[in-house]
Amino acid sequence: MRSLLKLVCLLPLGFGLSAATSDKIFFPPSTGPWHVGKAQHVLNHTTTNDLFLPSNHNISRFIVLTVLYPTKQAPTESTSLKYIDDKLAQSLEDTWNFTSGSLQKLWTPLQWQPPPEDTTVLPTLLFSPGLDVSCDLSMVMTAEMASYGYTVLCIDHPGEPPYLKIPFSNKGVPGFAINYDWDDDALPRINEIRKADFDAAIAAWPALVKKYKAPFNTTHFIHYGMSLGGSIGEYLVSAYQNVLGGVNYDGTFFDGPFGPGTVDVKKPFLLFHDDYHEGNDTTWTDFESAQTGWWADFRVNGTQHLDFMDTKWWIELTHQKDPSKPVRGTVSGANPHTGTIKAIRCRKVQSAFTRAFFDFVLGKGAGILNEPQPSPSWPEVVLYNSSKPSTS
Repeated sequence: MRSLLKLVCLLPLGFGLSAATSDKIFFPPSTGPWHVGKAQHVLNHTTTNDLFLPSNHNISRFIVLTVLYPTKQAPTESTSLKYIDDKLAQSLEDTWNFTSGSLQKLWTPLQWQPPPEDTTVLPTLLFSPGLDVSCDLSMVMTAEMASYGYTVLCIDHPGEPPYLKIPFSNKGVPGFAINYDWDDDALPRINEIRKADFDAAIAAWPALVKKYKAPFNTTHFIHYGMSLGGSIGEYLVSAYQNVLGGVNYDGTFFDGPFGPGTVDVKKPFLLFHDDYHEGNDTTWTDFESAQTGWWADFRVNGTQHLDFMDTKWWIELTHQKDPSKPVRGTVSGANPHTGTIKAIRCRKVQSAFTRAFFDFVLGKGAGILNEPQPSPSWPEVVLYNSSKPSTS
């Protein structure tokens, strides 16, 4: 199938984006020194017993790879990308009680396949979103890492998010509402589907990069993800020698209750949690107890589960109230809404600590991971638990 990993010619540089042009509402640019490009590829990959596609005899034939990467090319209004497809936006508006059409106005500073910078010196980042959440809905933190020189690879599975537009076509695959209440019996299979999707993507990545002559790293990876997507890191970091570490944003570890059991990943692992996970999620204490490598568990005061994806940005950019309908993605008993932290502050915290962790994994020192927290610079960040002091 066609792929947007094929590179295009450099377009003329233009003026910077305003916060809103006509009916467009723009996300602010990422904070790193690079602008960010986007490419996609439809990868042939068969999944049987696929719980996400009951209407297709429980069989899917592909996954969608989304790649964000650094570029020197600055975005203009004409080269910037719409945030999400209108059908996905409408589903989110209906499910979470946003004003009709509000999320359809959102645009990003991302660009459709500008010339990439060479990122081979840094590992490729593997990102995984929450259950029933598409890659696009964690655009802020994937674009943020790309703006600091990383290539970021994310996977969407057809039938899982409420709507998945198929690249290079006018078609899409409807899926489950973002607040769908999955039965616990389904979770082990969902966990295995996520793992198999990453197995396929990692196996295909070197050939894809070579085919399209993209300057991306094919030998080393670091994983990070939100909710179920963060949980998958336990598998990837332990199963792949070249996945060097993992970050879990507020995700229950599925392999304990819904998989083969908690494992020792034997590599660095960073955990970020909201108030609920503080002692209430036993999968975290089980995971931490099993580790022999470095790990640290930070609480971010003022956050709730959905602050670790783009939800707070939707609320602030479109001037909405917090969603009034229950949402999927929270552990049972947690408040389903966002917290008191502002979107731009949450991004600053996530970005700084995540990048410090990546530097630590790459042997560049622990930075703020080695400083007492909370601190004057990071008053909302609390070191809840850790394996041992980091090496500076």
